Order: sequence, then C-alpha cells, then structure tokens
Amino acid sequence: MSRMKKITMTIPLYLHKQLQAQAYVEHRSLSAVIQDAARFYLNFKEWKIIQQEMAVKGRRLGLRSETSVNRLVHEFRLAEKILEDEVMEL
Repeated sequence: MSRMKKITMTIPLYLHKQLQAQAYVEHRSLSAVIQDAARFYLNFKEWKIIQQEMAVKGRRLGLRSETSVNRLVHEFRLAEKILEDEVMEL
C-alpha cells in the first residue's frame, strides 16, 4: 500500500454533504471519494497543459482545424500501412 498523509481541510458544508452522499451511493469512504476527485483534478490539469502544448505545435505545422488534424492522422496511418506492407514483402 502506498504511503499516506493525514491532512485537515476546510470545505463548504454543501460540498461535504455532496461528497458524503456520493461516498454512500458508491459504498466507499469519504476519503476514497476525495482521493479520486484530487486525482481527477490533477489528471485534468495535466491534460490541459498537454493540449495547449499540442495546439501550439499543431499551429506551427499549419493545422488550423480538427479536420486538418484528422487528415494528417489519416495520411500518417496510410504511410505506416504502406511501410508495413513493404516490410512484409521482404
């Protein structure tokens, strides 16, 4: 089991009630629900950072829309398939 750290935190009463209700519905501890919420928040923040970095790189490549990204992915997969087929022929 990973190491744990006890903490004290203050949250609004309405939020505590909602978290407690969710824990009850899921048959889990309040602590487990809050841990999941914290993990979700951190993963979401990391995803947003990656998304912003990729948007900058995409603009540098001339990708201005989701359609252009899809086209590039399709072209890449097609080229990958062609290379794979050529290797199989060897």
